[in-house]
Amino acid sequence: MTLIELLVAMTVLAVVAAISTRATIMIARSVTTATQSADAVGEVRLALGSIERQVRSGNVMFSPAGEPTSQGCQVYGTNGGSCMRVYTQVAGVRRCVQWQVLAASGATGRAFMRTRSFSPAWDTDGDVGSWRTVARGLQLPSASSPPFVLQGGSTPYSSRLLDVALVVPDPRGGGRTVTLASSLSGRNSTYGFDNSLCSPGPA
Repeated sequence: MTLIELLVAMTVLAVVAAISTRATIMIARSVTTATQSADAVGEVRLALGSIERQVRSGNVMFSPAGEPTSQGCQVYGTNGGSCMRVYTQVAGVRRCVQWQVLAASGATGRAFMRTRSFSPAWDTDGDVGSWRTVARGLQLPSASSPPFVLQGGSTPYSSRLLDVALVVPDPRGGGRTVTLASSLSGRNSTYGFDNSLCSPGPA
């Protein structure tokens, strides 16, 4: 084998190795993206399960449009917003629960969801739980797709029906998204309970 033939063979091998490496990297990135999207869908489903239990055992639901913007909450229309609060009695324990969908730092167009609970008498007993992130990789909410909407007097439920819609990337890729939505009705909402409970919430 001459030197020229050796150089040609090495060049061809280098090109093949570069193409193979690039293909491997692209496949790895696709798998990572799909895994992250699937994880986000799973996290949101678990979060929706928790929200459903809390709302169905809820006594007072507050309008998402009235949640504090000082905590990063956004208002979408009259009854919609990126945050939600409910006074609930899951498993017989009376708690105030907050849910928030906030913009993720360093990830354009992405959001995360977090939650915390506190005592109805938090201002005297100091019982306020820490924020806990429950889902990442969500699509940033907008006025056309608010995460939380409390149906008001225009429906037979009169502030007892909460619409939840969370948008996540489709694990199949292609830039598509999946919307996980649910309409939840509070079992005893606003009946026989003081709507000053859990209001105002802690900063």
